[in-house]
Amino acid sequence: MSNPREAPDLEPVALPKWIGISFAAGVALIALARSWSAVYAFVALLTLAFLSCYRRAPEHTMLVFIVFFPTMMLFPTSGAILPGINFETLVIFALAFAASAVRTDVPRFPQSNPMLAPVVFYTCVMVVSGMISFVTGRTGHGLWDLLSDVKSYVFVPFVAPLAFRLLWTPRLLRSAVNLIAWVTAIVSVHAMLLLPMKLPQFAKFGNRAVGIMGWQPNALGAFLALMIVILFSIVLSGRATVRQRALWASSLVAAGVALLATMSRGSWLGALAGLCYLGVARGAKVGVLLLLLAISAVFWIPQEVLDRAESTVQRDEGVFERDSTVEPSTRVRLVQWKTLAGLWAGSPLVGHGFRTYGKLFQPYDPYGEARSAHSSIIEFLVEEGLVGFAAYCWLIGALGWAGWRVSRTSDDPFLAALGAGLVAATICLVLLDTSGTRFRNVSTMVYIWLLGGALARVAWATSPPPERRPVAGRAAAARRPQPAAGRR
Repeated sequence: MSNPREAPDLEPVALPKWIGISFAAGVALIALARSWSAVYAFVALLTLAFLSCYRRAPEHTMLVFIVFFPTMMLFPTSGAILPGINFETLVIFALAFAASAVRTDVPRFPQSNPMLAPVVFYTCVMVVSGMISFVTGRTGHGLWDLLSDVKSYVFVPFVAPLAFRLLWTPRLLRSAVNLIAWVTAIVSVHAMLLLPMKLPQFAKFGNRAVGIMGWQPNALGAFLALMIVILFSIVLSGRATVRQRALWASSLVAAGVALLATMSRGSWLGALAGLCYLGVARGAKVGVLLLLLAISAVFWIPQEVLDRAESTVQRDEGVFERDSTVEPSTRVRLVQWKTLAGLWAGSPLVGHGFRTYGKLFQPYDPYGEARSAHSSIIEFLVEEGLVGFAAYCWLIGALGWAGWRVSRTSDDPFLAALGAGLVAATICLVLLDTSGTRFRNVSTMVYIWLLGGALARVAWATSPPPERRPVAGRAAAARRPQPAAGRR
C-alpha cells in the first residue's frame, strides 16, 4: 500500500462495474415500487457490494457507502428493522467493522484521531439532553422514543472518524471526491426532472426544486450550496486529468442550476459567503473570476430568482403584529431570533432538553404554531444550552481546522484546493445554520463529515513525527534488538 506522504495517483480507485449497475437497478426498483420488498432487495444488493469490497480492501467500503447513501433517502419513512434501528445505523456499524480491519500506520481509535473526541462529546451532550426532556416531560414522549431520535442525529457524524481511518491515502480521497461529484450531478439532474412533473406530494412547495438529498427545498439547497463551494475550489486546482476536471465542472454547473431552482435564499447566501472566502484564499485569479460572474449575474440568473432575493430585503418592524406585511417564513425567523434571549435564559447551561423548542416557542409564534427552530444556533442554545453550543462549535471548528491545515501545508494542489473548499463549506454551513437546522440534517451533512475526517487524516499524515503516538505493539517491536548483519 502506498504511503500517505506520497503524491496522490491521478487515477482514482475503480469499483467493480457490477456495483454501479446494481446501484442503478436498485434506485429504479425503489423509485418505482416504493415498498419494503423493494427496499429489502436493495439492501441485499448493498450487503453484497459491501462484502465484496470488504474482501478486496476494507477501505473500499467507504466508497460503496458514498454511492449507495442517496438511495437510502428513497426508503419509506415509516417502519424500521428494529425499534430505534434504521438502515443508516446498520451501515455505520458496518463501516466501523471495516475500519477495524484496515491495516495502516494509524493507531486504532481513539489515538491520533482528532475527529473522534468532538463527535463523542456531542453524542454525550445529546443523550443527556434527551434524558432531560424525559424527566421534565415537556415533549410527552417516552425515553426510548427520545433516545431513538437522538441516535438518528448523532450516528452520522461518526462518519468523520471512520473516514479518517478508511480513506487513508490521497488516492482513496480523490476517488471519494469523484464519487461525490457524480452523486451531486445525479441529485441535481433528478431535482430538475422532478420540477416540471408537479407531483402532488410537493405541491405545497410551489415551483421550487426538491430531490433525493432533500425532500424540502431548503434542505436540498443546503446540500447543493455545500457541494458547490467544494467543487468550485477543486475545479480550479492545478493537478487533475481532463476527465476529472470535466466531471467536477459538469457537477458544479448542474448543482448551480438546481440551487437556483430551490429558491432557497439561505442557501444562496451560504454559497455566496463560501465563494467569497475562496476568492480571498485562492488568489487573484479566483477573485477576478467570481467578480465577473457577479457582474454578469443579471444576464443569466432567472427573473424569478431575482424577485425571490428581493423579497428578503424588508423592514422588520411589526413582526409581532398580526397584520405584519413581512413575508411569513422571514417573519417567523425574525421572531425566533428576537425571543432567543428570553427562552435561553430559562436554562442557560444545559438547556431545556431535546425536542422542547416547539412548545417553548409556541406562545410567541406569530401564527400560534408549535414549530421547530429555524436555526441550529437557536436550537442548540435553547435545547442544549451553552454545553450543547460548545459541542456544536467544537465540531464546526474541527471541520474548519482540518480544511485550513491541509490548505496551508499540503504540497499537492488538489489536496490544498480541497482543504480550502472545506473551509469555505464550513463558513457556508454557519450561514446556513442562522436560518435553518442544517447541521443535524443527515443528507445535508453526510459528505461534509466524510471529507472532514479524510482531510483530518491528511493533516495528521503531514504533522511532525514526534506528535504521533505509536501503535500498540509496534513500539515494543522497535525496542527489540535486531540481529546483526549476516546472523541467522
